Amino acid sequence: MTRRKGQELEYASDLNIMEWIKADLVESVAALLKALVKKDQEDISDAVATVLISTYLLGQRAGVSYQSMESMVKWKLANSLDLNEDGYTDLMGLLKYLEQQKR
Repeated sequence: MTRRKGQELEYASDLNIMEWIKADLVESVAALLKALVKKDQEDISDAVATVLISTYLLGQRAGVSYQSMESMVKWKLANSLDLNEDGYTDLMGLLKYLEQQKR
């Protein structure tokens, strides 16, 4: 019975952490939108970084590996190139950047 209570506490703790990350993600998106209005490059960069970090952490907590997330981003970018003529340059630039990153 102690083991089950321990598992329940761990699960509750994981849920609390995920809720905190989700709240941080929403807060970061709000900060990004405000920074875009102000056109403050440092605040924009900070908010984008926080959004990315929160997104990766939330995915990882949901059971998706960082490698899987990165692979999916690259796959979605590559497949979007055929469908999106307007953003082609942006999508291609991001895909090339990500593919050049050797970790």
